[in-house]
Order: sequence, then C-alpha cells, then structure tokens
Amino acid sequence: MTTTRREFTEEFKREAVLLLESSGRPLMQVAKEVGMQPSMLRNWRARGRAPAGS
Repeated sequence: MTTTRREFTEEFKREAVLLLESSGRPLMQVAKEVGMQPSMLRNWRARGRAPAGS
C-alpha cells in the first residue's frame, strides 16, 4: 500500500500559521482543525520566524 504525499501551497501555509498565531488556541488544536500533523505546523511557524537568508 502506498501513500500519497500531500502538498500545500505557500498561501495555505501562511494562513495556517496566521490562524495559529492570531487565535490564541493551542498548536495541537489548530493542527487538528486544519487536518494536519502538529509537527508540520510547528515547522512552518519556525520557518516563518527564521532570519532572512536562512
């Protein structure tokens, strides 16, 4: 059985991180609401905070 790797647009990633940061809800809850693994959302948030050129 093979699994298909899901791909997300940059816009979706930005919106998910914005929802996380603006909602005040826990990361686990937001990740569940948007249907993704918490680690993926955590990585997107960290990547958005990285200094330019990193």
